[in-house]
Amino acid sequence: MKYFLLFFICVLKVIFSYEGSWAEETLKHMSVEEKIGQLFIVPACPLRNDNHYNDLLLVIEKYHVGGLIVKASDVAAQVSFLNTLQNISKNPLLVCMDGENGIGMRVTDGISFPLNLTLGAVEDDNLLFELGKVIGTHCKNVGGHINLAPVVDVNNNPLNPRIHMRSFGDDPIEVAKKASLIAKGMRSSNILCCAKHFPGHGDTEIDSHEDLPVIKHSFERLKEIEFVPFEKMALDGIDCIMTAHIKVVNLDDKYPATLSFKILDYLKNKMNFKGLIITDALNMKALRDNFSIEDIAYYSYMAGNDLLLYGDHIAPNIDEILQEEIPRAFNKLLKAYYEGEMLDLDERVLKILKAKEKLNLHKDRFTKLDKEIVFSSDAYQLKKKLFEKAVTLVKGNHNLLDNVLNKKVGYLMLGDENVNSFKNNLLKKENVKEFKDGEMFDLVVVSLDGIFPNKHNYSISDKDIELIHDIPKRYDTILIIFGTPYSLKFFKDLSCVIVGYEEDKDVQKACFDILEGKLKALGKLPINIE
Repeated sequence: MKYFLLFFICVLKVIFSYEGSWAEETLKHMSVEEKIGQLFIVPACPLRNDNHYNDLLLVIEKYHVGGLIVKASDVAAQVSFLNTLQNISKNPLLVCMDGENGIGMRVTDGISFPLNLTLGAVEDDNLLFELGKVIGTHCKNVGGHINLAPVVDVNNNPLNPRIHMRSFGDDPIEVAKKASLIAKGMRSSNILCCAKHFPGHGDTEIDSHEDLPVIKHSFERLKEIEFVPFEKMALDGIDCIMTAHIKVVNLDDKYPATLSFKILDYLKNKMNFKGLIITDALNMKALRDNFSIEDIAYYSYMAGNDLLLYGDHIAPNIDEILQEEIPRAFNKLLKAYYEGEMLDLDERVLKILKAKEKLNLHKDRFTKLDKEIVFSSDAYQLKKKLFEKAVTLVKGNHNLLDNVLNKKVGYLMLGDENVNSFKNNLLKKENVKEFKDGEMFDLVVVSLDGIFPNKHNYSISDKDIELIHDIPKRYDTILIIFGTPYSLKFFKDLSCVIVGYEEDKDVQKACFDILEGKLKALGKLPINIE
């Protein structure tokens, strides 16, 4: 009996001495206005003027905004600016970054790694994990908490203007695998990452920044292709998933995915995703041309999004977001709450606060910049190695590339000349000179530059296509494409084609080293050119 009483007393002590987590305790003391403010993510541009700072100050203090997405900046300015904003905010701010291929995507002096379609050609899993780890470390060192990456859309439409080079390819299994490796690397750096754009933005020909894409695929087809990477992300326990402004008529014929309860309910209850759901930018034309500012915020919340993101990089648009859209959206949600329509507000806000607690922001919300990490030579070596591993010999065999530069070579550059390292290195070789038709050459190397996914014929002129087919009639020819591999559709009948995917000087150096015999082209084409 004595031991039972002692045990009972101990249990009572535990019960009455229990204090909730920081997230739970913070939620208890929040006003309704503060809770609604936690739902919003707004653009912050460290290199803009005092008027922009004052706009941010207002939305943080008056509307209790709980999150930021950082736009145009440099490393030092970003860290200083974010620390200033963290200091004025009552609760820690959750900072998002667009770092799909590294912080250089938004930070002018940050490093940019190869784009996802280039990475789709890389067969080395360890390198992809390491890339994610480095990107995550860089984000964290410049004040970022959520990297809005990886893109897991399956790019099965060659004319897609929005995803294209941002996708790992057109095979859903490979997209899921590569995205998973990079996401795991990022998360190992103690940041959160976000798979996007659910339920799949790959098979569209319209940019949702400009208009509302419509997808008419059956549910069975969506499960077979578009859903596959998202199911893998949910299974991996990824922190966040971003919704897409696309109408998928066989899932919801009325609302775009971002505003669709049906579609987000499938994500949560069929795919069993338990993390944060983040909208794509709610100020994009796909929504703004079809719904009011108030309705966009209201339907986004009611559909099941936890975080309402507003983002832009153009100054007048950012000013409109902060000065007009956020007040109108905030007041609409406040009205909806008092009309009894947001019964799960505490549950949603607690998810957001728990994410901040997981990141330890309740103890230390400030960033201490370590330039040795952000500007590490190891990161630049990783970038170089990734490009080397990506270069793909699509047509021909490796024997064709033996001793290329020991032969008498003619060189021709076509397209817009953006990066000169390949040309400069090639023309330094004694046996190489600029191509002139009719001269004697053992071999002609043609490089194709300035290829853009959103242009007619990827901006390759009919004249250049004709010339590239004409030269092999008289000379052995190697074509090297520094751009989208979808352009291969014009060159299926050539005997030797190499794809470098981008115009970066590191991939141009890699292609030169392949011609010199120092490297092998080991990449695997991430798309089906048929």
